[in-house]
Parts: sequence; C-alpha cells; structure tokens
Amino acid sequence: MTYTFLLIDRNHENYDILNLYSVSIWNSGKVHRIRKNVFHLMRGRVFNIGDVR
Repeated sequence: MTYTFLLIDRNHENYDILNLYSVSIWNSGKVHRIRKNVFHLMRGRVFNIGDVR
C-alpha cells in the first residue's frame, strides 16, 4: 500500500529550504514536491482531495 504524506506549514518552518523544492500542481493546488509521495501544501490554495474541497 502506498501512502501520501501532506505537510502543512506553521510559523516556525524553515521556509528558505521549503522554497528550494520545485512547485507542482497536485489535486488542483500548488505544492512543493519533497519526495515521490511527500508534499508541502502551499498556503492560500484550495485542494480537491477525494470528494472534499
């Protein structure tokens, strides 16, 4: 079974490092793709995950 890990940033993240990752579109929103199945959800975006928006 393959899992997808989603990261949501808070106040004390290392944004300099997060911004080094490439920006991709995932489920209708912009993300930083950290690994094959690890995504940092960018702020201010709306994602469609399953049947939930």
